[in-house]
Amino acid sequence: MKKAILIIAAILLLGGIIHMALTPLIYGALTLNALWFASAGFSLILLAFINYLVVNITPRGSVFAVGYISNVLGALLLALVLYFLRAPMWRCSRSSSSLNPFCSYACTQ
Repeated sequence: MKKAILIIAAILLLGGIIHMALTPLIYGALTLNALWFASAGFSLILLAFINYLVVNITPRGSVFAVGYISNVLGALLLALVLYFLRAPMWRCSRSSSSLNPFCSYACTQ
């Protein structure tokens, strides 16, 4: 179980770093959308560190509970994001453009 949590934490850390590194490439300028995009990468990094702490802290009382609560909330947030951004950018409709920031760009092209 420890090894699986550490592997997941490493994947989360790598995903967060990649997410934050892609921010200037996707947005180019420091805008509100770019900050929201970068904050999602930062939250992945934070979730990775929380999982690392869950595995490595000896008294497992409240840190253990916080770790699992953060994992459940992170999974719920990911499910919501995937639900609202389910359409690829090139298949956006006018009705979905308000939900997907990429659709508003793709539909105007």
